[in-house]
Amino acid sequence: NITNKQHRMIIKKIIKKLHKLYYTSSSARYIQYLRDNGVKVGDNTKVLDPKKIQVDISRPELLEIGENVFLHRGTIILTHDWASWCFVNLYNEFIPSHGKIKIGNNVWLGENVSILKGVTIGDNVIIGIGSVVTKNIPSNSIAVGCPAHVIGSIEDYYKKRKTAYAEE
Repeated sequence: NITNKQHRMIIKKIIKKLHKLYYTSSSARYIQYLRDNGVKVGDNTKVLDPKKIQVDISRPELLEIGENVFLHRGTIILTHDWASWCFVNLYNEFIPSHGKIKIGNNVWLGENVSILKGVTIGDNVIIGIGSVVTKNIPSNSIAVGCPAHVIGSIEDYYKKRKTAYAEE
């Protein structure tokens, strides 16, 4: 026999799952979901696969995403970490760790990019596939790696691609 309280909890879980199915069904709905939850998101920002993205909205005031940003499949954005879990178990004390993340305008994130707390990514930046961004990335840069580091300017990459495109 299910109690009324258990019945309500089951219904809440079903509603929560249906809500998630809805807001992850399109890029526009996911962006609106972020905005509705207090995240600043600029115009023309896109999410390739909203079902396969993780954006920390536990403290939405710590996240700002600019205009014309492309969040690829597998993007992870974390404004906090749960390392303090170990402190709770060891010292019986919760010491949170969090930091603001700001993503500028005209930023492209490759697939499976992770952005950790306290990072600013400038304008006109490309972050390569699988990179883990742990430090600030200046504007007009290309960054790759784990941890991500700048490997060149967007202008140099543009010129390289323009030449390579003609040859391809």
